[in-house]
Amino acid sequence: MKLNIFMFILTIPLTIHSKSNRNFCHKRISGQIYQLTINFDAGVAYELYTFHDDYTLTVYDNTQNGNNTYTSLSFGDITGQWRCLNKKNEVLVRSVNYNYPYNSEPNGAISYNNPVRLTFYNNWKNVRGTFKYADYNLGTNPLDKNNIPIQTVPTAKLIGTRLDFFPKMNKKYS
Repeated sequence: MKLNIFMFILTIPLTIHSKSNRNFCHKRISGQIYQLTINFDAGVAYELYTFHDDYTLTVYDNTQNGNNTYTSLSFGDITGQWRCLNKKNEVLVRSVNYNYPYNSEPNGAISYNNPVRLTFYNNWKNVRGTFKYADYNLGTNPLDKNNIPIQTVPTAKLIGTRLDFFPKMNKKYS
């Protein structure tokens, strides 16, 4: 009985500390917009990530219309969710988008971006990380572990910068 009480007391600070880190992260990233540069083997993409307070995410990509140097594939807007990890400056993003019909995907596809791991630094002004995605048959659930992807793209490195539209008003983040 004494051993159980002792173990309980030791685990409480670790749990509180972990939750504290996530709250710190949420306060820093929530409502912020970052411009990311993703370096794929075939070319570069630029994305705008908007982190919403409810842990949802909106992403716009400069290659969405398929008119770029490395792919003719066009796709829709990207939407997803984000979570702060136990380290106070790391975030995990998972998102999806629809690919429009193309030669290699004549029926279109659903693309699952997972994992996108982000590490923030320089007082949350900059970010670096990795980006990976896979395409699945349209109408299937990309979160189903038994679902086999049509294609998987190798992990790419990314870097980015926060876009601070009102720097004098956001001194708490600077």
